[in-house]
Amino acid sequence: MQVTLPQTLPGVAAGTLLVFINALGDYTNPDLLGGSSSMTIARLLYNKFLGTSQDWGLGSAMTMLLIMTVATAIALLVKYGDKNAKQF
Repeated sequence: MQVTLPQTLPGVAAGTLLVFINALGDYTNPDLLGGSSSMTIARLLYNKFLGTSQDWGLGSAMTMLLIMTVATAIALLVKYGDKNAKQF
């Protein structure tokens, strides 16, 4: 455990980030699979802009918070990621 985890940590971080970013933008699958009972971040933002409430101010603030969260995660991955990784 003391050897394996430090060596695989950049890959785990990159995989987590890739799954996280794809999950944020996917708002049609929960609607098709789970019906109206399931709520995701992307679907919440969609409802704030195009739903019945149409609260564009809150939707914009939530979108900026989401963008800042993703940008921070990417910046941390770039800063603390594997510097010796091969780039294709």
